[in-house]
Amino acid sequence: MTTHVGDPTGTHGERAAAPEERDPLAGRFSRIGIQTRIMLYVTLGLAAMFGGFAYLGFRAVGEATELVYEERLGTAYTTASIIERDFVHVARDADEVLMKVDTRAVEQLQPAAARVLRHLVDTDPFPFFRIAGVWVLTDAGRTSAAAGEPAIGSQEQIATILNAATEMGESRQVVIPAVGAISSGVPFGTIVVRTTPAAGAPPALVAVHLVSVNGPADYEPTTYWRTATDASQGSELKMSYHMEILDPEGLTVLGVGADERPGEVSRHLPAIEGIIARREATVIVHEPVPGEPFSAHAMAVAPLGTTRFYLILEQPTDVALALPMNLGRAVGLASVLGFLAALLVAWITTRHVTGPTEQLTVAAQRMARGDLESPIRVRAQDEVGRLAENLDAMRRQLRDAYEQISDTNERLELQVAERTARLTDVLGKVISAQEEERRRLARELHDETAQTIGALSIALDRARHGLGDASTDAVGQ
Repeated sequence: MTTHVGDPTGTHGERAAAPEERDPLAGRFSRIGIQTRIMLYVTLGLAAMFGGFAYLGFRAVGEATELVYEERLGTAYTTASIIERDFVHVARDADEVLMKVDTRAVEQLQPAAARVLRHLVDTDPFPFFRIAGVWVLTDAGRTSAAAGEPAIGSQEQIATILNAATEMGESRQVVIPAVGAISSGVPFGTIVVRTTPAAGAPPALVAVHLVSVNGPADYEPTTYWRTATDASQGSELKMSYHMEILDPEGLTVLGVGADERPGEVSRHLPAIEGIIARREATVIVHEPVPGEPFSAHAMAVAPLGTTRFYLILEQPTDVALALPMNLGRAVGLASVLGFLAALLVAWITTRHVTGPTEQLTVAAQRMARGDLESPIRVRAQDEVGRLAENLDAMRRQLRDAYEQISDTNERLELQVAERTARLTDVLGKVISAQEEERRRLARELHDETAQTIGALSIALDRARHGLGDASTDAVGQ
């Protein structure tokens, strides 16, 4: 491409595009007012700052939620340990009663079964279950004795107990789903205990049948163990739960709470089947599907010790997560209010900056329209105030200069008028003189020149006649 001389852009005389033409967005942005631009920058900065604050706040809310879940799971484990402790208590008492019984003497088994039942019933009451009956099995189940409910059952039921005994390994007791029907309540389960009999006697199995205790409307852990106290109030901290204990088949064997249904398959089973299958312990939020008559609630799910039973502690989410939810609302509210308050402060601050600037703009527009009398008053002591003072000084100087120019113009106009009048007078005199000269010349032409011309005409006529006569004489000669 050949570059023309005098065309440094090499565009052959084409006009260079203005910045707003190259970037329309930049052009539109450049037309935005100063305060709007400042507020836009401030809004973006505040959004980033409070966004980070909100992120950290909600992250803390998430950590608080995890702590709440851990606390609920710890409560579930503690409750499970209490129940397992009671299982061990039952097994130890049953073993102590039968320790001195000769299991080979069948006549001793029935009184021994009655003593085991009486001892377990008369001992400290268990908070979650009561003892309904006792079976004593010996010789691989061929001989037996019973007290309470249920009565000695079928061979299939006895085989269930024997199979549980073979699977317990080195353990002294195992808890299995309830064996046999009990008329006085909802069966909780059956504790199978391997006893330590008298010297020389073969070991015996004791099956202790448990029935669920009708619990209160809510389960309060502080009823069963002491928690930390509120230093300011000095009272025990209480937290109410609904509680369920499920057997391996998902049947609710214990329900504490107004809406729990012992003896039926738990409504929570579909939500925790995977957890039970994996033998895990966790906290989940159970959301109801459309049509289910309960609200969302948090559930701590934990295995009941070494048994195949599972324990569930549940609370409505607005109770269980009250602390993190309140914290989350506080973080959200603080973020929004802080953002709006910061925007308000930024707006007020920018108004203090741009307000005098707008006043200067209005004053400059007045000056551009020719108003040099109105003073420029700006309530500012900073750079804008000094700019206003300088602009007002310039206004006064312009006004004085304008007044001087006006005076000068007036004087010039007077001088022009005077000179015009003089020129008009002189011109009038010149014209009058010319007219007079014309009239004089006209008179002279009329009076003198006309006579001279007439005389010349007569002389010419005479000369012509004289020349004619002379010519005739010459020809005649």
